[in-house]
Amino acid sequence: MIKPQDSTAAGLARTYFWIAGLVVVAVALVNPPFLVADEPNHFFRAVQISHGGLIGIKFPNGWAGGWLPQPVLHFGWAFGNLPFHPAARIDVARIASVFQDGWHGVLKPASFPNTVIYPPQFYFPGAVALYATRHLHLHLVQCFYIGRIFSGVSCVAASAMALRLCAPQARPWLLFCLCLPEVMGLYASFSQDGPFIAAAVLACALLTRCTGPYGTWRALEMGGAVLLLALFASSKPPYLSVLFLPLVLVGREHFKITAFMLLVALAAVLAWCFLGMHPLQTQTRPGDISPARQLHNMLVHPGIVPTVLYNTFIRGGWWLAATSIATIGWVDAGMPRWFYTVIFVLAAVLTGLYGFLFLRQWRAQRAFRLLLLGLLIVMAGAGATLSTYLTWDEVGRNSAWGVLGRYFTPLLVCLTAGAAWAGQGWIRERVFPIFERVLLWSVLPGCGIVYLCVLFLRFWWPA
Repeated sequence: MIKPQDSTAAGLARTYFWIAGLVVVAVALVNPPFLVADEPNHFFRAVQISHGGLIGIKFPNGWAGGWLPQPVLHFGWAFGNLPFHPAARIDVARIASVFQDGWHGVLKPASFPNTVIYPPQFYFPGAVALYATRHLHLHLVQCFYIGRIFSGVSCVAASAMALRLCAPQARPWLLFCLCLPEVMGLYASFSQDGPFIAAAVLACALLTRCTGPYGTWRALEMGGAVLLLALFASSKPPYLSVLFLPLVLVGREHFKITAFMLLVALAAVLAWCFLGMHPLQTQTRPGDISPARQLHNMLVHPGIVPTVLYNTFIRGGWWLAATSIATIGWVDAGMPRWFYTVIFVLAAVLTGLYGFLFLRQWRAQRAFRLLLLGLLIVMAGAGATLSTYLTWDEVGRNSAWGVLGRYFTPLLVCLTAGAAWAGQGWIRERVFPIFERVLLWSVLPGCGIVYLCVLFLRFWWPA
């Protein structure tokens, strides 16, 4: 017998798949090639993996990357003047100018140090599409767009499955996160960031099913969540603390077996860090960049730490919040200010509803678990900030210039795991279903339409 809530979840997941799928395909086509952060280097890494290069190469001259055909490099660099140049535009003729680029050519060493260190799992959708289209003798432009669309639709399918599996009390927050243009934009990009977020979405949905006062612990679901979180953390080790979310949410009777799963996952993550990542580490950009000297400077002058945090998160807080919602042209354009206001109001209303549910059925143990969950997520954000400051910013700089708002978008998704602890009541039974319908039928397509309009005006409309 099908439960009513199961039928509702299935219908919501199907509707989300079709609406979000159409938006992601449209964004993949409207957004010009390589206009997502680091997309050229992500594309090079996917090409490398499609040729069987699961681990990168460290060249004698200090480069880290791999051997790629010359046409691939030409295609990847063909649109380099568009990011960070608001007046630059693109047209069909410019894309057609590289349409004849094929796969055959002289192999040349290519440097893409900031992506070659990543493990291959989140590049597989794009790499599989490249492998198939390359053997169908399609041109690079065709392969690129097909890869974008295939990866994006795969992410949307994983997110729809997550909505189908997610506990009812946590579903509104998960759906809200999936409506953000930043999520849809990364889904529609040729990078690992889309599958990276989709893995977090699916992991958190599984956690809501097997943790919390209304969940039922199942080894298969918990194992799947731990596996996805391990893939998540191995891709970006600064988020390592997120791997321990199951440990603070699981019941006492299943603590030991969950801890064992996490130890195995942690060993796999550390193995990749030392075997696949550490040998390829190199300076990612020119300048006075030295993690050792930066750390030494922070220890000698501890007063610089609060200055960096103040300049990054207080003075630059609006920019970080805005770029966690939507990033356009590597942040040389933004959404309308009213759009950000609407998103912030929706987030505030939803947060208030959850806060009321938590306070209405207050339990000290529940509050302690949520405090630990928040601490782990804050640690992940601090890890992303600190690692970027150490490896990307000049020694002694008074702000973390390399930190982007998109680094914190996956952490908003991770809050879904805590939403499973919300209490029951009329808000859950009456208000949440209405909120879900508003998000699904108004906010999701509205975000997609506004995002597409801004992309079109930024890149295609004459300056």
